[in-house]
Amino acid sequence: MDMKPAIRQTTLSWTLVGLLAALCAVLAVMQYRWIDEVADAHRERMKNELNGRLQRVRQEFNETVWAVSMLQARPSREANDHREESEQGYLGRWRRWTAEAARAPIVKRVGLVRPADGRVELRLLDEQAGEFRDAAWPSEWARAKERFETRALRQGPPPNLEDGTALVEFPRFGGLGFGGPGPGPGPRSAEIEWLVVELDEEYLSHQVLPELIRRHMSYEGGREYKALVVSRRAPDRIVYTNDPKEGLTLAGTASASVALFDEIRGPAGGPSGGPSPAGRPPAADGPRPRAGGGPTAQGRWLLYVRDEAGSLEALVERGRWRNYAVSGALLALLMATAWVLIRYTRQAQRLAELQMNFVAGVSHELRTPLAVIGTAGYNLRGKLSANPAQVARYGALIETESQKLSAMVEQILQFAALRAGKGVRRNEPVLLEDVIEQGLQASKEIHAAGCDVEKKIEARLPVVLGDPVALRHAVQNLLSNAAKYGMEGSNWVGVTASSAETEAGAFVEIRVSDRGPGIPLEEQSHIFDPFFRGKYAVQDQIHGTGLGLDLVKRIVEAHGGTIRVESAPMRGAEFVMRIPAAPAEYQDEFSHSAG
Repeated sequence: MDMKPAIRQTTLSWTLVGLLAALCAVLAVMQYRWIDEVADAHRERMKNELNGRLQRVRQEFNETVWAVSMLQARPSREANDHREESEQGYLGRWRRWTAEAARAPIVKRVGLVRPADGRVELRLLDEQAGEFRDAAWPSEWARAKERFETRALRQGPPPNLEDGTALVEFPRFGGLGFGGPGPGPGPRSAEIEWLVVELDEEYLSHQVLPELIRRHMSYEGGREYKALVVSRRAPDRIVYTNDPKEGLTLAGTASASVALFDEIRGPAGGPSGGPSPAGRPPAADGPRPRAGGGPTAQGRWLLYVRDEAGSLEALVERGRWRNYAVSGALLALLMATAWVLIRYTRQAQRLAELQMNFVAGVSHELRTPLAVIGTAGYNLRGKLSANPAQVARYGALIETESQKLSAMVEQILQFAALRAGKGVRRNEPVLLEDVIEQGLQASKEIHAAGCDVEKKIEARLPVVLGDPVALRHAVQNLLSNAAKYGMEGSNWVGVTASSAETEAGAFVEIRVSDRGPGIPLEEQSHIFDPFFRGKYAVQDQIHGTGLGLDLVKRIVEAHGGTIRVESAPMRGAEFVMRIPAAPAEYQDEFSHSAG
C-alpha cells in the first residue's frame, strides 16, 4: 500500500496542531493583558463606587449634625448688645427647631457659657421649665470648661483635648478685643458668650450611623460593608462598629475611609461660627478621601469600611485569578477539543484504511475458492475427467471451498449481528467442557495443521448461562488462531479450563495457548479491534478477515465476561477468557456425572 498519502495526512494533522498551539499561545498572552486591564479598570470602578458611597454617608451625617447650627445667635457689634439677644431668643429657636421631630433626638443637652470675674459660668436649658438655669459643670465637660476658661482669659490658644463628648460650640462675638478668631494680630471681635450643644452620641452611634451604613453601604444579597467609626483624636475609642469581633483591626485592613462630624463654619470664618449666609449648613463637598488611606477632610470621627469578603485589593486579585483560571480552562478546552477531533479523525482514517484492507482481503478470500469451484465445475461439465477418482476429488474440492465461503459469510453475518446487539440469541445453562470439545472438533485448522492439543479441564466445572452456539464459535476462533499463527517452531496447542471465585463472584476461566512467535507488544492493544491484522499475518499472507478476535471479544462481553491476551516475543501467546458462573439453582440441576 502506498504510504505517501498517510504520511502527508499525518504531517498535515501535526502542522494544524502546531498552528493551533501557537494561536492558543498568542491568545493566552492577549488574554493575560486584557485581564490585567479589566482588573485595573474594575479596581478603579470599585474605588470610585466605594468613595461615592462614603461621600453620601458623610454628606447625610454632616447634614444631620449641622442642623443644630440653626440654634446659634447673630454676631453683635457692641459687647453689651448681647442683652438684646436674650435667653428667650435662644429658647424661641430651640422650640422652632425641636418642632421638627426628626431633629430633636440628636441633642442631649444645651447650655450657655459666659465669662464672669475671671471664670466661666454655665447655664443649662431646662426643657420642662422652658428656661436656662445656673448649673454646675458636668464632670464629662471638664476639659470643655478648661478650653472656655483659656479663651475667656486670653491666656493663649485653647487646648485641643478629646473630652469624650460630642460638643458643638457656637461663640457669639461682640465689641473689640485681641485673640479672637482669625489669623494674625490686631483688633478682632471678642467672644462674649458660647452656646454649647451636646449631641447624643449614643443616638448617633446606635441610630443614625447604622441607618446610613445600611442605606448606602449595602450591596447584593443584603450584605453590608464592615464598618468602624473611631475618634480622630483618640483612635483607640470606638464610636461604632458593625463587627465587634474584628474591632480596631478593621482600621488597618480597610479599603477606604472618610472623615465624619466636620466642624461647622459660619460667616465669620471661624469654627462653629454660625450657618452659611443662605441659612443652610455648609455642603459636604470637601476633598474626597483616599481609598485605603487617611481622609483629607478634617472631622472629629473617622469611618473605615471594608468588604465582608476582604480588602479591595484582595477582591480585585481574586477576580483577576478567577479570570485567569476561566481563560486558561477555555484555552485548555479548546486545545483538548482540537486534540480529540484530530485523534478521532485519525482513528476514523485508520478505521477506513482497515475497512479498505478488509474489503481487499475478503475479495481475495472470495476470489480463490470461487476460482477453484469454477474450474472444478468446468472440468466436470466438460467431462475432462472421466475417472471416478478424479470426479470424486473435484467434488470434494468443491465441497471444501464451499465450506470456506460459508464460514466466511457466516463470520461476516455474525459480526454484523453482534454490532447490532443480536449475536447472542439464547440464554440457557451451558456446560463449557462440552463447548470446548465441540470447538476442537469443529476447528478444521487444528486438524489440518496436525496440532498436538493438550487439554486440562477441571472436573465438575460450574454451569454458565449463555448461547452455546456463540460460545462454541468463540472457542473455535481462539483454537483456529492458535493453529494459524502459533505453529512456527511448534505444533503444540494448550487448552485449560478451571473455576475460580473473586469478590465479584464465581467464574469459569478458559485458556488457549500456543508456543509460536507471540504477538508484538505494540499490537496487543489492537488485536481485538475489528479488521485489524498483525504485520506477521500480512507479511506471511495468512488468510483471514481480521474479524475473528473482535467477534470473540463481543461474544464474551455479551455473556458478562472478559478476555485478555498474555504474550511475549518468541514465547507464544495465551488468550484468557472468563465467563461468570450461573446462579446456585442451576448448578444443582446440571450437576456433572462421571459418565
